Amino acid sequence: MPTIDELLQALSANQLLNSELFAVQDLDAVLDLRDSEPFDSAWMTSFNTIASQWQAADMPLTAIDALRQQAFLHASRHTQQHEIASYISDDFELIGKMLLLQLDEPFIAHLLHEYQQHRLPTSIATAQ
Repeated sequence: MPTIDELLQALSANQLLNSELFAVQDLDAVLDLRDSEPFDSAWMTSFNTIASQWQAADMPLTAIDALRQQAFLHASRHTQQHEIASYISDDFELIGKMLLLQLDEPFIAHLLHEYQQHRLPTSIATAQ
């Protein structure tokens, strides 16, 4: 798994969220899939798991805020769609918190894997 700094560097270098990722996808269909079952439930379950662990750990948000901001700005620049940019930013918050907490959360690892493969996550399959 990468570190937060490595993710920030990959975002800055356009290696994760680049025009290639967005050019081949129907963004409205992506939003529909993410808002539907079973993806939505899997995402919320992971969010709740991370939120409770994060609160107990009492860690600063500085690195997470930087990661969210970079993800949002890159996605917004490539799509001009703030809804998809917000979803992606939320994904990177989960990914960053999972990494900082050193948790093994298969669904969140799958999100990261999909971004690393230049795909927008829409399924609940676990990472390979």
